Amino acid sequence: MSTTIYHDIRVVQVPAACIDDSVDHFGLMVLVGNSRGTTRRWEMEYFAPEATLTAYAVATSYYYRNGSAAWKTHRTNSAFDPGKWIARVRKAIAEAEEISVPFLDRTIASSGPLLLEGQRAFQDKTIREALKAARDFSRADTGQPSRDFLSVHGPNEVN
Repeated sequence: MSTTIYHDIRVVQVPAACIDDSVDHFGLMVLVGNSRGTTRRWEMEYFAPEATLTAYAVATSYYYRNGSAAWKTHRTNSAFDPGKWIARVRKAIAEAEEISVPFLDRTIASSGPLLLEGQRAFQDKTIREALKAARDFSRADTGQPSRDFLSVHGPNEVN
């Protein structure tokens, strides 16, 4: 069985006005790989207002109870437990970097060291259009990750 390895967690903040909303939204970006390979990729795990993103972290924390995920460290016990996952997400929210607002109407934008571009149906759309679709998806409250809207590229990615 393969273990998901989390190498980094970052949060991108999108001001409410940029996506025609009343509250800021936050994108949970994770750099993940697995114990069977050397590939690591960034992906947008979830996109929602802060309270909803925190609730998502709590709701998905059950995944970490059985040791199916670990944090990349050099210590012998790097397994996540539900509390560690929730704490890391909350810390990332507190340290969120705002998206480059002037680039929202382009097909690529940045937030700190991360580059964001549309993927799949949003490949040729603006970042603003992809983020609005991700917002609408999270409002549908499916509980599913928001991975199909943006492709994320950043440091330590290995393909």
